Amino acid sequence: MKQKLIDVLNHIQHPYLFLVIAMFSCMLQFEIWSFGKANGAAIITALVIVQILAVACYWFPVQAALAILMFNGIGEYAIAGYGLFTSYMILMALLILSYKLGNCGAIAVYVVVICYTILEGVLRPEFMPAQTVTSFCAGYTLIAILGRFFRWNSERNRKYRQLLRVQSELRILRRDQMLAAHIHDTLSQKLSAISMIAQCQHTADGADADVWRRIVEYSSAAQLWTCAH
Repeated sequence: MKQKLIDVLNHIQHPYLFLVIAMFSCMLQFEIWSFGKANGAAIITALVIVQILAVACYWFPVQAALAILMFNGIGEYAIAGYGLFTSYMILMALLILSYKLGNCGAIAVYVVVICYTILEGVLRPEFMPAQTVTSFCAGYTLIAILGRFFRWNSERNRKYRQLLRVQSELRILRRDQMLAAHIHDTLSQKLSAISMIAQCQHTADGADADVWRRIVEYSSAAQLWTCAH
């Protein structure tokens, strides 16, 4: 059973996104079923839509996460009672955006979310008192920092794997060079010995003088080619 679970996880292309989406989706479902406040077709429809967008974050993390932020920002004003269920999805979207975007993009999204929360506290103090606004801003800050940490760690692991691959290639190249140098030295020595023996036999009279002459020519040519390469 454990091995099957490991095999399934190994086939997941983006395990980080998968775990984040699964965790926040389970938290949202727990909140819905525990408090039982999802009454009304509008709220249920909105929750289905936001859950579909959450799943879409696996394939389109930036686009779907931005869509979640916009949908929740509009939905909590357009649909009465929907604002009770927006916090988990907003946190998930901010975490994914902080992880996937660059520094400027992540900071821009974080500033927009913070400003939106503060503005909501100013316009609707009965629903968002100052203490709640502070808590949400602190949570957004921690989530944004966590997302940047995951991105930094992912980049570090990518560079580490790249370094290991380069080191492995260098070791293979060094081994091949040593092998080539060894073969070169061995062939040079053997060919020199063959050439010397053939020259001695070629100078002597006999029926095989022409054969030895050819051996001298071939061994000399092979020795020149070996030295050139």
